[in-house]
Amino acid sequence: VAVVEYEEPPPPDYPPDWPVDPGEMHFRLWEEGIGQLDLSCENGYVVREYDIAYPTVREVAYDNSLNDGTSDLTRFFGARAVSLDIVLRPTEMVSAQGAQWSEPRMRDALMRFLAPNRRPWLYYSEHGDLRCRRILLRPASAGMAVSMPRFYQVGVGWIAPDPHIEGFFEKCATVDLDFTAS
Repeated sequence: VAVVEYEEPPPPDYPPDWPVDPGEMHFRLWEEGIGQLDLSCENGYVVREYDIAYPTVREVAYDNSLNDGTSDLTRFFGARAVSLDIVLRPTEMVSAQGAQWSEPRMRDALMRFLAPNRRPWLYYSEHGDLRCRRILLRPASAGMAVSMPRFYQVGVGWIAPDPHIEGFFEKCATVDLDFTAS
């Protein structure tokens, strides 16, 4: 007889310090050793557009040697691109040293997650979705356009080597097996 017990995550499926209500859009970058950066309007990071692209397909196909056509053995996905278009708008936030956050300070805080040796997680929630999801990233690109004073526009991009998007909480299953002979 096998007894299976499932441990459900506590609702909702969000980190305990998630700053917005379930179902509202929010983005957070996190990496051990750096900490987290909430990309929110309240913090001066206005995410104008985001793209979590469809993963590339790892195509495996060979020409048939004695027949027309190809032998297609494609089965797996490759990496996917993730990009954010952000406008930096200084807020009343102050740093630990007491300095008000300016556009360059905000940009520098974001760029910490774009060093080639970094592997940050992007946690995000979308409008109307009660889940928080995450994806592991590798930095790929960053650009900044300053069209006028106090209007910095930053485009950042990452590659997600593992294309799978995870829920915040993982569900656990405990299986007790009884192999006693009768």
